[in-house]
Amino acid sequence: PEYAFADTRDEMLKAIRENIHYGATMIKIVVDDQKYIYSVEDIRFMVEEAHRAGLELSAHCWTRAGAHNAAEAGVDSIEHGQMLTNDDLQLAKKNHVVLVGTDFTESAAREAGFPQLHAVFVDRLKRAFQMGVTMAFGTDVIVYVPGETRGTLAAEYVNSWADAGVPAKDTLQAMTINAARLLGVDRERGAIKPGFAADIIAVPENPLDNIQAVRKVSFEMKDGSVFKRE
Repeated sequence: PEYAFADTRDEMLKAIRENIHYGATMIKIVVDDQKYIYSVEDIRFMVEEAHRAGLELSAHCWTRAGAHNAAEAGVDSIEHGQMLTNDDLQLAKKNHVVLVGTDFTESAAREAGFPQLHAVFVDRLKRAFQMGVTMAFGTDVIVYVPGETRGTLAAEYVNSWADAGVPAKDTLQAMTINAARLLGVDRERGAIKPGFAADIIAVPENPLDNIQAVRKVSFEMKDGSVFKRE
């Protein structure tokens, strides 16, 4: 199975501790893919256990009820969350929950078999940005498109942010600073400055002027090693 089933508190505890034992650096729970939905109390219990070990907890939420419970429980991040209402977004903001919206592009939604999802994601993305919810860039690229790579498909997701009216600066911050902070690596990655890992890309235009520039990477350095140079 893709993930373990943990229904009782003892099972939740064991699942989290087992993942930590085998090297997990973040715990992810699936709130609502099964026929039941974890309660606020269940989620809060798992958040506290993950935090006790110094790990953050993210929550996969596909339904409105699941996302609401996760926001109320104060998870570190909600993945997807396309059904979040304005009240839910306010709750997420209040509880410092980061939204990793995986905002499907038109092509990604179509290839996944849910063409209507693009408009749903863009609407929620627009509302979340306008309300000041902290967001990190995510994609959930799960489809195969001939002639494309997972990387090119992921980079295309900037289209959804543009469709939602999010300024390029905020999109770039979601990709870098916000993402690094959420993952707990913001003391070593997510910015270009002395003492940080040398993770650097170069693009032909200023992405602050044209966010599409991030889809045309001409130089790539990872941990100081050059992987691509055009």
